[in-house]
Amino acid sequence: MGNTGREQSDRTCVASDRTCVHADTDRAAHHTRWEPLKHIRRGVGQGDCARRQPDDRQLCLVGTFLESTAIMPTLTSRLVSGAIGAGVLTAIHQAAQRVRDDAPRMDVVGMEVIERTLARAGATVPGREQLFYPTLAGDLIANGIYYSVVPAASARQTWTRALALGLIAGAGALLLPRYVASGDPPHSHGVANQVMTVAWYTAGAIATAACAEWFRRSDR
Repeated sequence: MGNTGREQSDRTCVASDRTCVHADTDRAAHHTRWEPLKHIRRGVGQGDCARRQPDDRQLCLVGTFLESTAIMPTLTSRLVSGAIGAGVLTAIHQAAQRVRDDAPRMDVVGMEVIERTLARAGATVPGREQLFYPTLAGDLIANGIYYSVVPAASARQTWTRALALGLIAGAGALLLPRYVASGDPPHSHGVANQVMTVAWYTAGAIATAACAEWFRRSDR
């Protein structure tokens, strides 16, 4: 009678669909099935999956994949982070022009690119005042897309990308204008100008990384 009573207590019958579930058995099966995923969420990696039993190894690897994709930055967070980085870069550029005569002038390079493009197309080339805001908008969009590559799956990768991409962008801003515009950027032969150019593009990348990390912490 005791065993019969315990068996009856372990069975939960749902009258609506006449489904009976063995409570203890299901709890044990659920724990066995999802236990590898719980360990994955605690930081267990693929190396730990290799030491598991064959039946659990595949599930453990699936959990590793799902965990890695869950922490990848979303497209929205990438674009927003990139836009903020581009905004920081543009703000520094515009502010520095008001206090230093030898400040980098990437806006001049952008206007020269637009002028050359319109001239080659046979279109009317407007004055520099009319080209300023379209150039500014183009810089924001281009730099925002570039900086959107900074966010990565981990904080370490994000900051590493920010430093690398910032330095690359700064070097490119000094070297590429001679091929796409009418020559080197204004004052770019000065050491101070070169340092500021690289530093500002790196600052924009760092701002992007900081924003991306804020998104990551907010999603936890």
